[in-house]
Amino acid sequence: MEKLQKSINATIEQLRIDDNPWIVGFSGGKDSSLVIQVLISALCKIPVNKRKKLYVFYCDTGVEIPVLKNYIKDTLYRIETESRALGVDISVKAIKPPIKDRYFVKVIGRGYPPPTNIFRWCTDRLRIDPIQTAIKQYVGEKEATVILGTRFSESIERDKILKTNALENPYLFKQQGHQKTTLFCPIVDFTTEDVWEGLHCIDGVAAIDLHHISKIYKKISGECPIIRLPETNPCSKGRFGCWTCTVVRKDKASKNLISNGYTSLEPLQRKYGHPTLMAR
Repeated sequence: MEKLQKSINATIEQLRIDDNPWIVGFSGGKDSSLVIQVLISALCKIPVNKRKKLYVFYCDTGVEIPVLKNYIKDTLYRIETESRALGVDISVKAIKPPIKDRYFVKVIGRGYPPPTNIFRWCTDRLRIDPIQTAIKQYVGEKEATVILGTRFSESIERDKILKTNALENPYLFKQQGHQKTTLFCPIVDFTTEDVWEGLHCIDGVAAIDLHHISKIYKKISGECPIIRLPETNPCSKGRFGCWTCTVVRKDKASKNLISNGYTSLEPLQRKYGHPTLMAR
């Protein structure tokens, strides 16, 4: 796959010239899973004495769909185990927001309105801020490079942000509000089909269970691991979202999981659909 090889080569080159600490944002989804595989593949092509240490941060928001937690926990363990066997130095960290910034503390304890497209405070409080705090904890006040599975064509808003923050290198972007952080996005030009093809094609990396992740996507969103379905919803389709999400009108992820036998999610689905929760 030409696009995948180009991504691996770009990663090798960036590793060669970038002296900053590298932090990988891992969500357990297909995009960050492919990024992990690209990174491990690139590092294995570099002499051992020149390989960079990677920090893999998973942000546990506390409101992820419950059935995903065990899968992500197992995947993080496999990433750390396989990288050690390959001579790649990867440190895996599970990050949580401070108690004062957690979802139910904000909404129930402090009276914050549930997130909307106009006031989408959850992304900063539950994901970006905890990662930035962890970066300072592990690498200090130095500049850092954060590696993400962000891609063009995921949503109109995402495309605007990427274009606004683009740097000369097509894989590098500024991070708004964080001057010491540069984003490296090795699959930024991949389509959904490219991501699945990359997961199928990449050699020598076994940490990501392709069969398992394909099964999860099919059950959560109906997304085919080969061909993208025409119906699109940027917050729930092809994405591991939060079960509390009030930005979307319908929680298709939980609904699809219940239809596929995860009946323990029914109370969450009933609560989510209550008119008082959806009013905003």
